[in-house]
Amino acid sequence: MEEKNEGKMTKIKAGSFLIIIFLLLYIPSVINWAYGDSIVTDIVRIGELEDSINTEAFIVRNEEVLESPFEGNCIPEIGEGEKVPAFSNIATVLKKDSDDILEALKSKELEIIKAQRGKSKNLDIFSEDIAKLENEIEEKVKLVVYEGNRNNLLKIRQLKEDIDGLIQKKATIAGDTGSADTYIKSLKQQKENIQMQIRMNTRKIVSKNSGIISYVIDGYENMLRPDSIKDIKPEFLGNIKENKFFEFTGSISVESGKPFAKVIKDLDCYLVVALGKSKADRLKTGDTIDVRLNEVSKTVNGLVTYKSTEIQNRYIFAIRIDKGVSETSRLRKINTDIILRHYKGYRVPVSSLRDVDMKNMKAKIVINKSNYASVRDVTIKGTDEEFAIIANVDEKDKNSIGLYDIYVVRPGNIQEGQMINK
Repeated sequence: MEEKNEGKMTKIKAGSFLIIIFLLLYIPSVINWAYGDSIVTDIVRIGELEDSINTEAFIVRNEEVLESPFEGNCIPEIGEGEKVPAFSNIATVLKKDSDDILEALKSKELEIIKAQRGKSKNLDIFSEDIAKLENEIEEKVKLVVYEGNRNNLLKIRQLKEDIDGLIQKKATIAGDTGSADTYIKSLKQQKENIQMQIRMNTRKIVSKNSGIISYVIDGYENMLRPDSIKDIKPEFLGNIKENKFFEFTGSISVESGKPFAKVIKDLDCYLVVALGKSKADRLKTGDTIDVRLNEVSKTVNGLVTYKSTEIQNRYIFAIRIDKGVSETSRLRKINTDIILRHYKGYRVPVSSLRDVDMKNMKAKIVINKSNYASVRDVTIKGTDEEFAIIANVDEKDKNSIGLYDIYVVRPGNIQEGQMINK
């Protein structure tokens, strides 16, 4: 019995010895892993964060719709998103059968050019003969003057008959009379008749108001107006379809009595959004904010002009902007970031802060000072899911943090004065 107990005690001692050896080897490794060479550090840098709400916005504008007088093709004279004064020619609309008339006009112009080239060629061929006739006419005129001084009326009459004959020959060669001119005049008359047909089949479209031109008609022009914002419901916004983009070159097909273009009359517009309560509580009427228009990569200033009561668990907001109207002329729905606040200062990962008190916006950060930990108090100016902008509680404090200080990325339980190996 005693032998068994002795054997058992020997095994226990052997097991305890192995456990002690294991702990002696393992614990330093754990300590080294937690606080030694594996400690990740970085340097303090200046950076920015923004407190923003990403949401779909719907553009509400004051728009004058332009309708086509007949079916056919529209040739824009003002480009998409361009500004125009009142009573400007926006476009020319041609009736559907105008293509044949335009082709006839083009053909007639080519015929006239061809006839004129033929006449010019004829003049080149007989240019020497014409020059001789002009010289003869000039000599005859001199003789008329000479015989007139001598009162020789019979000779003068004969000279005039000769001059008339020479002028007639010149006219015949030059084509001032004859078949060439008659043919050209006929072609020009035919061209004028075609142009009259074109004028009857063409209408100039003129804007009544100054503003920005758009050729994108989505059917919401009379529904999404500034004076109807208070009637907009979240369900209505949710049913608005995505914009269909198109690029036209040359002309646009139009239908009689149907809108084909519009004038955005004011140089400002409204972004209407529907937000849930948690986000809506962060905005109020009168707030001045920035709005990033993601589709056109532009950030503009905005003013919150309207906030509804709760509708279907959501709130309708209207934000007035006065820039970016041209760039968004073809859009109705646009992805936006409503930027409530900007923060600038020391930018560090949220994971580098500990003892975080978001109520009082306070935290601590561990700074590496000559390989020893120095725990510093900081103020939190703002955060997002990944980073925080921090500042010193007191800039005059000798223990304040500064640009390019080295901080511990994951401080864990590192204590003041603890050695931090590089």
